[in-house]
Order: sequence, then C-alpha cells, then structure tokens
Amino acid sequence: MSASEMHLKWWFAASENGHVAGAGDVELTKTISRRDAQLIAAAPDLLAALESAIQWAAPMRDAPRDARPDWFNQARAAITKATGD
Repeated sequence: MSASEMHLKWWFAASENGHVAGAGDVELTKTISRRDAQLIAAAPDLLAALESAIQWAAPMRDAPRDARPDWFNQARAAITKATGD
C-alpha cells in the first residue's frame, strides 16, 4: 500500500546535516534540501489541487490534445507521474 493510499501526513525537519522528510513515523534515509523536504510535505495537497483543477475542467478532456491549454496537459502529466496511473 502506498503512502497516498494510507493518507499519511508528510513532514520535514531540520537536522545537523541538512533536512529530513518522512511520512507518518517513517523517516527518509537520505538527507535532502529544505526546499525538497517542503515539496515532499506539500505533495499530497498539490496532487489534490491538480486533481480538482482537472475535474473542474473536465469538458476539456474531450478536446484534441493540441487544443487544450498547456496547464491542462501539464497537470494530467503530473498526476500520472505522481500516481503511476
């Protein structure tokens, strides 16, 4: 089961060597930048926002790919990348 399926809360914190992030009580093993840690912590909210935007713009789904706004195709690609679907 993936972290998104378990709805774990992502977090980040400073450490003596940089920043660390994790989900629930699991800490990532690699020290990462603060910016990356913040992005990881925000990822579930960003995914939900993209999914909402795509749902709002559902009528565009049937339009030819080159007729859709760039953001629509980029959002769909990001959702696919994040979910593996």
